Amino acid sequence: MTSDSIPVQDLDVIGYADVVPPELWPRVVPPVFQRRDAPGEAFAPPSRVEGARLVMAHRLTRAEFDAAVARAEATALGTPPAARPAHVLWLDEEGRARYEPAERVAEHLKRLSRERQRAAEDALVARRHEDAARLAQTALNADVKNLAALLVKGVVAREIGREQRLAVLRRVAASVDADCDFAARLAAFAESLQRRRFRAAFDPALRPVSGRPVRQFDALAPAA
Repeated sequence: MTSDSIPVQDLDVIGYADVVPPELWPRVVPPVFQRRDAPGEAFAPPSRVEGARLVMAHRLTRAEFDAAVARAEATALGTPPAARPAHVLWLDEEGRARYEPAERVAEHLKRLSRERQRAAEDALVARRHEDAARLAQTALNADVKNLAALLVKGVVAREIGREQRLAVLRRVAASVDADCDFAARLAAFAESLQRRRFRAAFDPALRPVSGRPVRQFDALAPAA
């Protein structure tokens, strides 16, 4: 049953309507809310916050939410934060749930995506395919529109003999940019990669350091 609009200030965030495996961290997750003055009443996606009110939420009981958690269809938070306007619930790279200002989280994830993409390209230059694929996936988790990370995964697929994966990557690219010529961009990226490998072979200063640590961004401070 769909709920009427509810003041956000009357709600707590008790969990999210998903169970996310480690390979898909970080990402924003859909929150489940609970009335602070009526703990037996919860509100699940689909929903949205308009101004300072939650609208179009699916109403359910706390017992139904707990049953979904037991079936591994949802995840409960240990300490429910108070709901706030313009905030999102997200999982960081260690899978820790954070409830923070939406604008700050969006900036952090885009920055993180670019960093992991660059690290994935370095790993690919060094032919560390497993590291390159893992880092590229993290970049995509943080920002699904990072087409450069898709190109890294495309080259990895070719170089390890898994070209059947390219069709899936092509569809993902098209969902991000309908005009994207994935084959042409992949060919251009592969060519630039070979140039980097050639230069690195003759100049140790340009050679990525095998197993170098990837810089971790400072965790965002909890919302005030």
